[in-house]
Amino acid sequence: MTQGLVIGAPIWATVYAGLSVFMVLASRLFPGRGYALLGAAVSQIAVSAVGVWLIAAHAADVTVYLGTRLIVFSLVFAPLFNAHFLTHYCDAGQPREYVRATYVAALALALVELLLALQKTPLFGGTFPAEPEVELPWLLTVWVGVLLVFAGSQLWRAVRQKRRSALLPLVCLAFMAPAGLYDLGRFVLDGTSTLLTETLLWVYALSIVLGLLWELRGAEGKLRETTSSLAERTLELEVSYAELELVQHELSKKEQLALVGELAASIAHEVRNPLAIIMNAASGMRRAALAESDRDTLLSIVNEESRRLNQLVEELLRFARPIEAARLPASLYDICEQLRAASSDGYEVVLETSFPDQVGAVLVDAGLFRLALDNLMANALQAMPQGGRVVLSISRGEFPDGQPAALVSVKDHGVGMSPSELERAKKPFFTTKPRGTGLGLSIAERIVEAHGGQLSIESAAGRGTTVTLRLPTERVSELPVSSSKPPLSRRRFLSSSSVGSGEGAENRENDHESS
Repeated sequence: MTQGLVIGAPIWATVYAGLSVFMVLASRLFPGRGYALLGAAVSQIAVSAVGVWLIAAHAADVTVYLGTRLIVFSLVFAPLFNAHFLTHYCDAGQPREYVRATYVAALALALVELLLALQKTPLFGGTFPAEPEVELPWLLTVWVGVLLVFAGSQLWRAVRQKRRSALLPLVCLAFMAPAGLYDLGRFVLDGTSTLLTETLLWVYALSIVLGLLWELRGAEGKLRETTSSLAERTLELEVSYAELELVQHELSKKEQLALVGELAASIAHEVRNPLAIIMNAASGMRRAALAESDRDTLLSIVNEESRRLNQLVEELLRFARPIEAARLPASLYDICEQLRAASSDGYEVVLETSFPDQVGAVLVDAGLFRLALDNLMANALQAMPQGGRVVLSISRGEFPDGQPAALVSVKDHGVGMSPSELERAKKPFFTTKPRGTGLGLSIAERIVEAHGGQLSIESAAGRGTTVTLRLPTERVSELPVSSSKPPLSRRRFLSSSSVGSGEGAENRENDHESS
């Protein structure tokens, strides 16, 4: 029997050490299920098998003493780790105070047993016993029995909750508990071991492994179901996306038709009056007895209304034509100073900036940018028909996403806009003036966007309006000397009309002069 233990104990120690490593690895796949605790319990059985081998080998009395201590240590902690594992495995949450108190009791039991055993060693004037001696046999037996009953109750509770994976471990525990207590009794009484507990515990551990495999199978099934569900949802999403694209296309067509309708209505409204005036003037000039001064007056009226029609056509062409910004280093201060110097009489235009080079050179198309400012200035002056003060300001600022920007603002002290008017201000053909196409602000915004910038409006009825242009402030050294493409940025919306054709570039100077 002793020879069989000498051979079998190391084998069981190796087997349980490998099983312990497997459980620790399984704990990473299933975190929170306590498999690392089961690995710790199994490792204690490996320690117990080593103790049995030391006793069976009987090379010296000290080996018997060390083997006994290892077995006692494993008897204290193996059932504790197993019981703690089952609280996770069976989803039976235990208060931390209870778990902590149980571990403290286990440490106290192991420590007291060790101190009592040390008193019989040569360290305290005694001798190592030739046979295994356990100092607290009955207390140790009660400890193991209570933990086994607790483990069985946890598994029984899980079975009653219809957890199939707990049924086989419960059956194995029902056979292993009596065998374990029998082995413990024999070890306490005569110091022998049959390795029966190690054998049955192997079956118990295998039942847990089978439960783990069952969970893996269930997880795989859920994964397949989830994959299938995701595939269905993806297909539904693709169909919804295609339908949305179709609806978007139809909506775009309707918006285009609505825009064409607005354009037609605006053109009809703006063209009808000048044509009627021209027709009346032409009819008057047919009279034979018309005085020369009256003829000159009628001709001047025809000339004025013709210029008005020509200006309308030019604005429409400018709005419809693609905009190409040939950006070059330019001083915003110089551009704004030119605008201030060309202001109409009866208005006070003030240029505010800390110093001329506060912003420095910015990459802009000077002609296009001046055209945008001309439109904004025209709007500001028209908002103050009795005259007033317009403030041009240049400063450093930032875009809504925090990127640096150069800011140019045009602020008037005119009639301002109501919230509804402010909401529609950027839309083409919207105007509050009796004579106007409502394209000036739209053209200015498209020019700013062609530079990679943004246009924002602040206004209140009776308090005036402030239009702010934000332009990117890339360093001149980081970009080509001439760049016709706006800077790429996630914040700057560039419409498809922001990149233009040669026709727009060729006629830009003429557009600016005619404005």
